[in-house]
Amino acid sequence: MLSSLELFIKIAEKESFKESIPAAQGILKDNIKDVPYAALALWLKERGAKISIWSNDKGLKPMQEHGIKVYDIKELLDHLKISEEKEP
Repeated sequence: MLSSLELFIKIAEKESFKESIPAAQGILKDNIKDVPYAALALWLKERGAKISIWSNDKGLKPMQEHGIKVYDIKELLDHLKISEEKEP
């Protein structure tokens, strides 16, 4: 089953998006752990990709000011029109 994920996932080497790291650092400020994700998102956006991030980390929300939507789980479910099932 995991081998089929290769059809949908492409590994991005840091070398390919390293030019976007300074911009990501400037946007995220103290949220250093997420800089690689933000840099990759910025790099993809610059190349015309429509990019969003799914994370409950509020530290990524500043990416929205740069055209990258950040969904938390509730926002993602709302966007996909899926209701959260609550267990009894």
